[in-house]
Amino acid sequence: PSASLGWRISEEMFMAGAGFVSDLKLRMSAGTLGNVLPLGLYQTVPALDVRNYVLNQVPVPGYSLSAATNPNIKWETTTKKNIGLDAAFFNDQLYTTIDYFVENTYDLLFNENIPSSTGLVGAPPINAGEIKNSGIEAIIGVRKNTGDWWYDVNVNLTHAKNEVIDIGDRDLRDQGTVNGYPLRSFFGYTSNGLIRSEADLDQPQLAGKQVGDIWLRDIDGYDDNGNLTGEPDGLVNAADRTLIGKKYPDLYYGVVGSVGFKKLTLQVQLQGVQGVDKNILGGGQGVYHYYTAWAMNSSTLVLDRFHATDNPNGQMPRVAIGDSGKNRGVFSDFWLDDASYLRIKNVNVNYDFTSLVKSINMKNLNVYFSVDNLHTFTSFRGADVDSSDSDPNTVVPQPRTFTLGLRSTF
Repeated sequence: PSASLGWRISEEMFMAGAGFVSDLKLRMSAGTLGNVLPLGLYQTVPALDVRNYVLNQVPVPGYSLSAATNPNIKWETTTKKNIGLDAAFFNDQLYTTIDYFVENTYDLLFNENIPSSTGLVGAPPINAGEIKNSGIEAIIGVRKNTGDWWYDVNVNLTHAKNEVIDIGDRDLRDQGTVNGYPLRSFFGYTSNGLIRSEADLDQPQLAGKQVGDIWLRDIDGYDDNGNLTGEPDGLVNAADRTLIGKKYPDLYYGVVGSVGFKKLTLQVQLQGVQGVDKNILGGGQGVYHYYTAWAMNSSTLVLDRFHATDNPNGQMPRVAIGDSGKNRGVFSDFWLDDASYLRIKNVNVNYDFTSLVKSINMKNLNVYFSVDNLHTFTSFRGADVDSSDSDPNTVVPQPRTFTLGLRSTF
């Protein structure tokens, strides 16, 4: 079910004296949506496998459950509520749209491991947990015509917060899922840069390391009962892992601006995000192969690897075939970069020659020059700041494209 309500305030009698208000509308909506996409085919239907057993000293085929199933699962349920405002002022020269939303997803579908003592295999799907998404979206723009000049500029902003509300008593820290934090945050060790001197190796938590390896920090330990204490214990182990970064930006933003003079038009589009982390380790042609026995092309980051005599100030860990220093194999915040960026997404210049070609029965003629991905401002050191983390082996940087074109109608 869903419902929406709108109130065009600008048409009310009490707004008659507010001539500067061109339009003012308040909107509210709420709705519920179901989802079963996380389920595969036939996961709720018991399936049988042929198993032989002995009857009268003769193998006889029989049947048993092939995997555990759960016939009681139901849809995930997402409920979204939204309140928004549309407004325009001074004959639509200043305009804005603002929305605030809250989205709760209940009865999450995921697979739950079961004890092997049940005699069954697999991880049957269950309903459990709750996730909340909330945020603000806004567009603010200004436009005006003045003689031969005109312009239209608008800015869009989105601030969204993802939060795990409930995962029950499950320990999903390895997956970066903890109550009160964003879903699937980066989980691993914190670091203190690189080990720079032999003297540093005297510390017990650096046992097995060498100069030029990543310095992993000891931040936690266990008591005699196996509980985390929050105090260093002189060892670096699983207890020292924690949430070290976030995969969702604090802010998405964009700017689209157009300015024209007579027949000439310039349009610029900017796009960016702020407050997000990304893994630079990667694979394929990334830094990954720098730590393996495979001879392959690699990121230029490896040129700044530590070497005691040739590059003692190197910012990347030392070369070690097979990753003997466990620099790649143990994931830490050393491999995370701030992936905030601002990209000049497109610049387009257009000139309208229509008035010059009407005599030859041509309806219009426009010549334009366009550049895509002109430049990206970022401190991120990986192949592409805007790529997905899901498959770093296939990351291809976005190309800068120049286009010269002509549009006409006869």
